Amino acid sequence: MVASAVAQGVAGGVFGVRVGERVYFNEPVADSTLGSGAVLLRKEVAEAAKRTEAREVASVEVSNGSPSVRKEGSAGAITVPSTTPPGVAVSGVHLRAKVPWDKLADFVREVVLPLRSDGANLQVEVLVEARCESGGIKVSTLQQKVRETLQQIGAQVLEEQVE
Repeated sequence: MVASAVAQGVAGGVFGVRVGERVYFNEPVADSTLGSGAVLLRKEVAEAAKRTEAREVASVEVSNGSPSVRKEGSAGAITVPSTTPPGVAVSGVHLRAKVPWDKLADFVREVVLPLRSDGANLQVEVLVEARCESGGIKVSTLQQKVRETLQQIGAQVLEEQVE
């Protein structure tokens, strides 16, 4: 009930909502999108955020004789063949992104789960680079927490370097 009221306010332009890096304002938003990570925004803040999104640069590139649209903004670039109409499905996606560790939950919620809900079989490779200036990383942390957890969840460790 609360989610549908929020969705109605967002669609009507009364206020906005930020879910991860995406701002919804004056547009429909699904009730299911409005989870615990959603943050309400005042109308003025939401309008400013949408103006910033609108400044994204779109350019047309030709590769192998096939035109594609490359859209660049704060989230990076996504290239989709321009001959693909909106709503048409593609057979696969290969995505490589650097994600700040504190945005990992947003990445899972807004990238991985939508792909999974479309029926995609996912393979995710994670690269963790951890550096510690003060005190260092405890060997016990590596052995008792990191390695043990990786083993328990069935993760395949492809490479490990300890400095």
